[in-house]
Amino acid sequence: MALEDTKTINSLQVLRGLAALAVTAGHTFAFTDNAGLVAFFDDFVLPYTFGVDAFFVISGFIMYYTSREKFGAPGYPLNFFRKRIARIAPMYWLCTLVIGTIYLAFGQLDGDIVKSLLFIPYYAPDGHIYPVLGVGWTLNYEMLFYFIFGLSLFFRPALAIAFVTTTISALVVLGYFIGSDNPVTWAWTRPIIMEFLFGVFIGIAYHKWGKTGNIWLALMLLALSIAIVPLTGYGIIPTIAFYDPRALQAVLLVFACASLIPWSWESRTPAFLIYLGNISYALYLVHPIVVRALKAVFKFDMPNSDVLGAIFIMLGITASIVAAHFMHNYFEKPVTAWLSGTRKRPIVQPT
Repeated sequence: MALEDTKTINSLQVLRGLAALAVTAGHTFAFTDNAGLVAFFDDFVLPYTFGVDAFFVISGFIMYYTSREKFGAPGYPLNFFRKRIARIAPMYWLCTLVIGTIYLAFGQLDGDIVKSLLFIPYYAPDGHIYPVLGVGWTLNYEMLFYFIFGLSLFFRPALAIAFVTTTISALVVLGYFIGSDNPVTWAWTRPIIMEFLFGVFIGIAYHKWGKTGNIWLALMLLALSIAIVPLTGYGIIPTIAFYDPRALQAVLLVFACASLIPWSWESRTPAFLIYLGNISYALYLVHPIVVRALKAVFKFDMPNSDVLGAIFIMLGITASIVAAHFMHNYFEKPVTAWLSGTRKRPIVQPT
């Protein structure tokens, strides 16, 4: 396609940042133990779990967007696996070990560190499936998708897309009809993994048609995506099997950002919003640690005070963004570059 195919899609980067911010805000609201504030955020602002769905759809799009010319290329699949592990694992391992050490110090460690580090789903003592770092449950799904998509890279494009589509769809169908009490098979057959596939399909559409530049349609889809969850909640949009309003919301948002917002608008994207997208992964992983630490020192009566709760929320979000800034620049970027082999080497001047 045209040269625009190689450009960074700033609006997607912004969406990634806002998704991480939504999750951070939602968790910070929850830590106030103020039912009124939590309900206000979830009902009138944005259900924070939308951020996870957006991450998954974006991930599917980006994997296709960056690999579309490399299906079947010798050596690329192994390189893909290496770079994905380099990108995801170090930050997650560090944050897991930090919060695991804190839990252990206070006698509160009740998870499996080894399975958490290896992205293996398991039942926590309360019966739910999540790792030591709670938000890491999404990375278990990410790693499953990377494994499936990485295998598809051994094939030519048409066969590769058929492989990804068939594998993910078969897992969901098996989960629906067979079911299992095993945490691995239960987790990895949930309908939520279809969101990665939807992202791949958006990537295919983008590769075929590019950006249409229809800003009015983009704005209409953005408005509809925001309205979908409350419309479903009030019964205006009916609920059917396999339908999750958050998934549809995420698909519309990613499609609008990837295919409809004109390049002229992309170039005017505020730099601070793009940067929020740059630090989104760090923000997603460090905010539980930051907010828990803040909660430990914030001894005021937040459940019964909207003002104190609001102060805690602002402090929690701000501190999380600051921590993410430092983690991104002084750990995530250099470690990822070193492990993926993209670190800049000093130029040796001839003597």
